[in-house]
Amino acid sequence: MTEERWKAIPGYEGLYEASDLGRIRSVYRVVIHRDGQVRRYQSKVLKPTPDKKGYPMVVLSKSARLSTFFVHRLVLLAFVGPRPAGMVVRHFPDPDPANNRLSNIRYGTPAENSADQIVHGTHTKGDRNGTAKLSTADVLAIKEALKNRRRGTAAALAKKYKVSTSTISFINLGKAWRTVLGQEVANERDE
Repeated sequence: MTEERWKAIPGYEGLYEASDLGRIRSVYRVVIHRDGQVRRYQSKVLKPTPDKKGYPMVVLSKSARLSTFFVHRLVLLAFVGPRPAGMVVRHFPDPDPANNRLSNIRYGTPAENSADQIVHGTHTKGDRNGTAKLSTADVLAIKEALKNRRRGTAAALAKKYKVSTSTISFINLGKAWRTVLGQEVANERDE
């Protein structure tokens, strides 16, 4: 088993460190306050608080200013460096937002992050999208009806499923519900 490695967090050197196991700690320090009082602060691992999606956050203090950070961003900042422009943090191969080990997080493009979400089953496309008016079954039925032209026109389908005719057209052209229609195409190839 390897030993946990700690590195200073840029901008918070001498105050906080991040570990390759995804933990954040304060560093032992002696502080002389304005009133001349000397205080010794022991090193301790911070207890993160998850946000609504389960991503752990910690509060760091510097010069009496408090700032909240995601743990995964601090770990990458300490071990890899600043996030390159246009990049996001990816949790891969483990999609658990609480797994902030250096071996599980990396910078990547938004497209790579979306591909990870599809692999993990955490994407919000199709039925998983809270604002979706159609189900996967509805989309497949619409696509089948348009293919066979048995059940009516796009206007009739739009009325039946309570969506706009442009939504029906986008489904027909493969511009909407691509993940579902892509699965349909893959299934047809398998047969």
